Amino acid sequence: MDKITWNDWDRELKGPAAYEIYNAAAKRHKKRYHWILVSQLITLLLISLLSSIPQPDILGSKPVQYSTLFLILFFMSLMILQYRANHMIKWQKSRFMAESCLSEAWFFSFGVRPYATALDQAKKDFLERIKHIKTELEMPQGLKLIFSTAPREAPGLPGDLLQNEFPEWVMTMRNKTNPEKIVFYKEKRINDQLKYYRRRAESNASKSETYFMAGLGLNILGAFLAILSIGGTLPSYTYIALFTTLSAAFVSWTQTKQYEEVSAKSYVAVGELQQIMNELDLIKPTDVFDIIERKVLEAEKLISREHKVKRT
Repeated sequence: MDKITWNDWDRELKGPAAYEIYNAAAKRHKKRYHWILVSQLITLLLISLLSSIPQPDILGSKPVQYSTLFLILFFMSLMILQYRANHMIKWQKSRFMAESCLSEAWFFSFGVRPYATALDQAKKDFLERIKHIKTELEMPQGLKLIFSTAPREAPGLPGDLLQNEFPEWVMTMRNKTNPEKIVFYKEKRINDQLKYYRRRAESNASKSETYFMAGLGLNILGAFLAILSIGGTLPSYTYIALFTTLSAAFVSWTQTKQYEEVSAKSYVAVGELQQIMNELDLIKPTDVFDIIERKVLEAEKLISREHKVKRT
């Protein structure tokens, strides 16, 4: 449950260290949060399944009763774990921290204010900004952070990544000309985010439809069994409870993951980022830096805007 994996959903560019550390924490706590929710749903389904088993006599029902009691106690322990561990807050705060740090890295690489200074001073300002973001977010206690790139903890990450707030791509871009910076930014930031949002929109729309159809199918089956029970074909209503509980589980999981909402937001983000991309294409080499700075600030405000500390 605790292993963190990096896959084709992740960025090609790695770093800065603060982003990778808190991105890993967000992945870990998200995984734990969903594991608890899935375990709760499965436990409820098992309780429903046991409740639907015919019980011909008192003696034969004892194993079922003990199993049901165990599952109820297990469900209660999951509720307590969910409350005490507070993985949702840790997941969200870590995501806020990671995305805010990444935007600051792009601002630093462009030389956006307050980083339009000599390199050493800009580095100091960047590190101070990271501290400020962490303080403003009031990061919760108990975050599972990685500070080592051992294969067990962070497979696929370069060995020195988590000790370096200024990776090679950041320093290289800072030394480029403004037209070169814009080309690099469009390719490695805007296009990367457009691909991510399009993929997320399509994936969540597909999952939303799948779970909706599954829940609807189980409800139809429950209604069909109810009709058979009314007609005397089935001996009891226990099977109805099972299938309606299954249906409720699918609906609950769909609402928890917010597939439709995430899909809609992703499509909106695609349209807005595409507009920024078109505006960046219109920037000329002779344009003043203030125009470039304004467009980069607008773009970063759009990217993961629900997971950012506002920049003043």
